[in-house]
Amino acid sequence: MDKIISREAHEKTKGFRLQKLRAASLILSAIEENDFINVYTAIECIEDINLESFSKDECKQYVEEDKNYDQDTKFSFNSTAVLNTMVSFLDAWIEKRFDTNITFGFYTTANVAKEARTETVRECKIALPSRPILELLLDGV
Repeated sequence: MDKIISREAHEKTKGFRLQKLRAASLILSAIEENDFINVYTAIECIEDINLESFSKDECKQYVEEDKNYDQDTKFSFNSTAVLNTMVSFLDAWIEKRFDTNITFGFYTTANVAKEARTETVRECKIALPSRPILELLLDGV
């Protein structure tokens, strides 16, 4: 019996598709919200999306990490994907010499989960809030 090998590229390309859609959305938002002379974006430069906008008075940079996961997936601040992103953001910020004109963002198709009391959390005696940390960050708390 012959076995048919799936050649669908969906799983390999869905991340790039999300990055392109997010980049386009971010460009349109930057143009709509500000009086910028130039807006540039790049995918897979520093992070998943790098958007730079220039006016005659200022230069702003927005760097975003995108995670395209099934909607049943849930992230907490303590999730490996989020922690790796935070380390990457810190590396980029240090490389930019702590530039105050750079902003970092995290976009995902996943849902938010409450942090689990992992061994590290217990060993470090971290008191977790009653609500998920990512939710608190979204609310600006």
